[in-house]
This record gives sequence, structure tokens and C-alpha cells, in this order.
Amino acid sequence: MDEFKASYAKGSLAVGAGVAASVAAGFVSLYCLTRILEKEAFGGYGFAISVVAIVTMFTTGGLERALLLKIGAGAGHHSEVAGGGLILKCLGASLVFSGLMVVAMILGGDALVARGLTASVGFWLPALALTTVPITVNVLMRMWLQSNHRVPMSVILPGVTDVLRAVGLVLTLLFGLGLFGVVGAVYVSVVFALGILLIGAWSTVRWEPSTLTLSDFSNGVLYIPQKLVRQRFQQFDVLFLGMAASGAVIAEYLVAARMAQMCMMGSFALSPSFSARARRLYVKDERAGLMQEYHLVRLSSLVVACGGAAAFAVLGQPLLSIFGSYGAAYGVLLILSASMVINMVTAIGPLLLTVTGAIRAPTAVQMAGFAAFAASAVIMTPIYGSEGVALAVLIGTAVKEIGLLILTYQHFGRACLAPWSLGAVVVTAAALGAGAAGMLPPIATGGVVALVTALAIMQDRHLAPFAQSVWSALSALVAKTGRALNSRGR
Repeated sequence: MDEFKASYAKGSLAVGAGVAASVAAGFVSLYCLTRILEKEAFGGYGFAISVVAIVTMFTTGGLERALLLKIGAGAGHHSEVAGGGLILKCLGASLVFSGLMVVAMILGGDALVARGLTASVGFWLPALALTTVPITVNVLMRMWLQSNHRVPMSVILPGVTDVLRAVGLVLTLLFGLGLFGVVGAVYVSVVFALGILLIGAWSTVRWEPSTLTLSDFSNGVLYIPQKLVRQRFQQFDVLFLGMAASGAVIAEYLVAARMAQMCMMGSFALSPSFSARARRLYVKDERAGLMQEYHLVRLSSLVVACGGAAAFAVLGQPLLSIFGSYGAAYGVLLILSASMVINMVTAIGPLLLTVTGAIRAPTAVQMAGFAAFAASAVIMTPIYGSEGVALAVLIGTAVKEIGLLILTYQHFGRACLAPWSLGAVVVTAAALGAGAAGMLPPIATGGVVALVTALAIMQDRHLAPFAQSVWSALSALVAKTGRALNSRGR
């Protein structure tokens, strides 16, 4: 139990620090970008960044799954890092994949503009293509460390990257460096963050496990769709919108999407610690402990998601106005917040299924969700614009979560269910939809979300162990901080 508390306390504190830094840096970056770039150019930049993000999901080859399954079950010795041979082979394969995709992006920018995309994509896509290589290496290195239960260093990197990018954009704005300053800020941030990760990972490395088989590649290919869908259709929504809307509309959607993503801070903070620990608990057949940790993460994630959604319902308009004339994105912000809340039906259901070794059924479910999203986006985006693609995200998320709920029930039975939380998710999504349509005023929308969330928490049978775990973690943190301060005072 002490190991359980320590693992989540360290992991969640590290991610909390990283997420806090990322959120602050994200707002600074958005503020700078909306002043450095016109809306059309900002939309083209966002489109290109989305393409790079999608490409890097493919260039890893899905080999993160092999790292987690082969290293996570047996790692845990803090004096060494296992799987040195495996990570080197994974990196070698991914560099080949990323090199091919860089060439394709450099050559493909003008072709996309010729098909009707905003003209600035012709500059941004080739300019940012090479970032694919360090980002791909970064993803695999982070999973390697997480699989060795070295969560803090691995999860704080996105925050470091965002802070470095924000600093570069501030300098670009102050010194009037324009487009090339923005490009430089992106490259410096990813390269420096990778350097920090490599230095932090310096330790005694154990070569084994080192075997990388053809089945790892084939299962990795099946795992890639799960990664794509796990991103809550982020990046793909921008691609669909880019095919049907102007750069200005894309820019408004990007600001709303960045804000709505904050609703996922809870699952972001706890899932890295959960994945490696859950794999070990599953291998040891400790199902009760696995379900306890799953519900800890699920309930925490629900609280954060619904709390963020309620805040956006009430304060969305003032927050959007910080970035300029982006108030029209309020409806999009609420719809996307609703989709983030719907993710809380299973919260980290995909990770829970991944640690069981299941691959085909989760992939099929998540691809069904993606198909529902894509079909809805094709139909609704040309008609409703940014609101249409946001609704498509919500529909695809709902399909995916229903399927994942069925699969988790098949694997773990009633132990994985939380009916009150499910009810809160449904009511919250409906209230946010009504608020986006103007049927509920902002205060009423936020009030409904806060009320149903409070009721769900109080009625949840996992409340007592959840509250006890939170209280114990906070008490331990306060005690440790007090001891540290006392020792310094002496």
C-alpha cells in the first residue's frame, strides 16, 4: 500500500507540475501566436502542427506497446533501467519510419494547398516537418522510462517542451521575428526537451529484455489506431475542418480545443503511473488491487473533467476574449468540453485493456468510434463548420466509450462499473450541449454540472477509499515537506 501511495503521489505530482507548466505556457503561447500571426496564418500553423502530431503517432510504429508489456511487468529496480536493447531497436525502426514521413511532408505542402487548403499550409508543413524525428524519439524514450516505473522524469517533459516553446514565442513577439521566429521556437523546444530527457535518463542500463519480434510490429500496427482514437480525435478534427473552412475558423477552433483539453488533466496526471503498475498487478493476478487503482484514477479524472467543464460554462466567454476576437468559439468550447467529460465513462479504459494484452477487440471498438467521428465530420462540417466537427468529436467519443465499457465489463465484470458516475457523465454532457445551443444560460449550465457531479461523488461506492487515498497522500506530502523544512532550519 505504501508503494501504491508513493507511486501515485510522485507520478501525479510530477504530472501536476508538468500540466500546470503546460497550461500556463499554452495560454502564453496562444496569446503570442494570436498576436504574431493573422488568423489565416494561425489556422495554417495549427493545421500543420496537427499533421505533424498525427504523423508521429505512426512513426513510432506502435512499439510503445512492446516496451510496456515486455518491461513493465518485471521492472521496478531503481538502481537500473531495464530494456536497453529493446529501446535501441525500437528507436532504430522508428527513425526509418520518421525519415520517410518527413520527406512526404516536405513534398506534400503545395499539393494540399492545390486541393483548397489555406495557402499558409504550403509554408508551415515543410517548415515543421523535421520536428517529427525528435518528437518520435521523445515518445519512445518517455514510454521506456514509464515502463521502468520512472514516471516523474518521463511525464514532466511535455510541460518542459511547452514552456520552452512559450519562451521562444515571447521572444519572437518582443523582437518581431515573425514566421521564422515561430518555427525556431518549435524546433528549439522539442530538441532541448529531448536533451533534458536523455540527461535525466542517464543511469545503469540493463540490456534485457532486448527481443523485438515481427509480432511486436504487427501488434504495434494494431495499437496505432488505439493511440489515434485515444487522443479524442484531436488533430483529425483540425484536418477535417481544414478541408472545409478558412484559416480564421480553424484558428477559433484551435483556441477552444486547447482550452477544452484542460478537462483531461486528471487522467493525464494519473494514467502514466497507472499503466505500468496495472500491468504488474494484472500479471500477478491481483484483480482487487487493480480495480482499486482503476477506480481511484477514474473518480479523480471525473472530478477534474466535470469541474473544468463547469468553469468553462461560466467563464468561457471572458477566457476566450483574452486571445482577441475568439468569442464565437464559446459553443465549440462547451461541445468539446462535453466530449472530454464523455471520456470519463471509462476514463482510462483503453489503458486498462492494454495491460491485459488485449489488442484486437479494443482496436475494433476504437476504430468504430473513429468511423462514427469521421462520418459525422464529413456530413456536418460543411454545414455547421466548427460546431459540426465538434459535434462529430462528441459522437465518435460516445460510440468509443460505449464499446470500451462493454469490453471492460467482459474482462472484469461488475467490479469495473460505476453507475452514478455514468449518470453524471450523461447529464453533464446534455447540460453542456444545451448551454452551447443557448438553451441554458452560462450560470445555469455550470450549476447543473457542479450539482450532478457532487451527487455522483457522494453516491459512488468508491468514495471512501478514494477520499482515504487522497487524504493519506496529502498528509504524507505535508509531513514530508515539514520534515524537509525542519531539517533546513537546523
